[in-house]
Amino acid sequence: MFRDQTFGTKTSEIAPDTSRTSLHETSLKRYRDYMSRFNPGVSYNRYDEDEFLQKLRILESGACTYGGLLLLGKREVIEKHFPDFRIDLFEIPGTSYSDAKSRYSFRLDEQENLWEYYFECFARLKQKVDVSFVLSAEGFGQELSSGLVAIREALVNMLMHADYFSPAHSRIRIFSNQIEFFNPGGLPKPLQELKDKDLSMPRNPIVSKLFRMVKLSENAGFGFDKIESNWKEYNQTSPEYNLTFDSTITHFSLTSITTDDFGKISEEIRKKFGRSSEEIRKKYGNDSWIIIEQIFQNPQVTAEFLSQVIKKSNRTVEKK
Repeated sequence: MFRDQTFGTKTSEIAPDTSRTSLHETSLKRYRDYMSRFNPGVSYNRYDEDEFLQKLRILESGACTYGGLLLLGKREVIEKHFPDFRIDLFEIPGTSYSDAKSRYSFRLDEQENLWEYYFECFARLKQKVDVSFVLSAEGFGQELSSGLVAIREALVNMLMHADYFSPAHSRIRIFSNQIEFFNPGGLPKPLQELKDKDLSMPRNPIVSKLFRMVKLSENAGFGFDKIESNWKEYNQTSPEYNLTFDSTITHFSLTSITTDDFGKISEEIRKKFGRSSEEIRKKYGNDSWIIIEQIFQNPQVTAEFLSQVIKKSNRTVEKK
């Protein structure tokens, strides 16, 4: 409850007993270089180091903010303020722990700070998503994949919105059939309200801005629509959310739904209801068809998830 009362402010405070020497030199240089390449027009590129650190609130009055320290600090200093600082990433050879041959086949090593964690996590995650490579007009190689966009957005969201003062810590589990993002800290508003109003309410404003300034995050909202539309385009499934007052979990299915799958679903629906999918759409509306389709894909699907898919209330889902 106390942490919720300080939502959006705690990591903007000064971290005691820190200074410019608390920042990791390689991470800071890498961050500035990344900004100059991917956001060359932003004014921060023209500042000298002192002004750069002050303007972005990495430092204030010679000391680090918690947000600046988390993103670019030295691990030994971060751990003085966050003793169990880490982002876990496991690759598990099975669909669950119970059917896995071993507890995990890969576990990410400890990294210096959030900036370094981002690159190491992304390197592992993108191995699980199909990408194509093209050359940009400037001759640079680009990785194109709507699935990669969705996963990157989910990763950045996790790092930006985690409750770093919680005893829990962020975790990514990569199973053979899904990717799961767990984050300590609940949403500030109901999910549907955040999506409908495209609200921007970051738990960690400095961390969020630092990711935005290098074009790794959008300026508005929590990115749910971007995550969902890109993952749907990638493999025809929607992310599932498990939301509680003190955590958020997002699941991405790695099993795509093929045209044959849709044909089988349509045939099963015709047998069960005596109507084709098109007849159901015409008589009961598209929402009813989507609900039936989702139930046939996953009989354990919840009303809460269905309400997120069709963007209607739980009560509306239950009526349909």
